[in-house]
Amino acid sequence: MARKFTGVTDALLTYYTIMWPVVSYSFWALRNGTGGGGFGEVWKKGSGANLNDNLFFNPTGTVMRYNRGWSTISGGWTFPAPSQDVWHHFLLSYNSSSTSPPEVWVDGVAQTVSTVTTPSGSANFTTDAYFIGNEFGVDDNWNGELEEFAIWRHQGTGQEANFLRTRRSAAFLRNGLMSLVPISGGTNAAAEKDLIFNKAVIVNGTGSFGTRGLRLVTPAPRRRLKVGFNVVRNPFFPNTSFQRTYRVVAY
Repeated sequence: MARKFTGVTDALLTYYTIMWPVVSYSFWALRNGTGGGGFGEVWKKGSGANLNDNLFFNPTGTVMRYNRGWSTISGGWTFPAPSQDVWHHFLLSYNSSSTSPPEVWVDGVAQTVSTVTTPSGSANFTTDAYFIGNEFGVDDNWNGELEEFAIWRHQGTGQEANFLRTRRSAAFLRNGLMSLVPISGGTNAAAEKDLIFNKAVIVNGTGSFGTRGLRLVTPAPRRRLKVGFNVVRNPFFPNTSFQRTYRVVAY
């Protein structure tokens, strides 16, 4: 399920704080407008003077801009923003061991990345948490919907981008997967995005996989659930138990 961000004050705090020298980010996004403050943020690590890593929509030039904190001059890069009011998948991969720009794929297609500022010094690493859609108390909110924000500690590839754009969950790509946020629920819950998940629960409850199958526990016993089962061959881990996916939807 996706979450609708209002473009004003809505934000999610992930509590994930680790920053990796090589990192990849994946998410689905539907943009309805510019966003709060004229800069609709997808994610942000840190805030104010401690801002260390973020991606946002910049209406000037209709681009997405990625910033990465360095000790002397922070790096900044842009790539074309895809069409508004349509769902798109993004995979962004950055290696802080060099001053080279990040690699970006939108809907599986490699993007031309332009350098705004070339970083200098050494890459910063902070322990601030990641915010999604904005940060609390700041009007830089994403205007639209976001779904399934994932972080890996490895260099992403075009093969992975093509795999993810087919609506397979990032949970399939277990190698180096450090954080996976479904981004669902809350008062701004939006219409379901038809992703294929191989995790137990995407509603507000708990779940587990066992030898006898899928076990679900929800906080509201009277809440009805629709559970869909799909068998999907995982090309990255073809011999693992992750070949079977479970889709759980509250209705």
